Amino acid sequence: RDMNEFRFRLAERFIRDNFHHTLRLDDVADRLHISGRQLQRVIKRHTNKGFSEYLEEVRLAHIRKLLEQSDDTLESIALQCGYSSGAYLQYAFKKKWGITPGEYRRQYKRQNTAL
Repeated sequence: RDMNEFRFRLAERFIRDNFHHTLRLDDVADRLHISGRQLQRVIKRHTNKGFSEYLEEVRLAHIRKLLEQSDDTLESIALQCGYSSGAYLQYAFKKKWGITPGEYRRQYKRQNTAL
């Protein structure tokens, strides 16, 4: 059990440090010297999510920070965070939070300039 915790922490760190690259399950598993199936089980046990869903969650959390802290275009943010296009980022963001990245940025700025 401790070994699974250790493997998850290593995977988590690797994903957080490299989410802006194209990452596949097998790439991360190879870095940890375990099988893709074993990594999938470790991630599922700790997050109750699959690898792709967990990776997307890490990316979207970083994207929210970039939307809050920068004026970079959506296309630029998408490329910085491992997405192939701004259009796909827009789709994934809206699917996760129910609003577009542009709407999120406007709401955030409106709330934080009103204070």
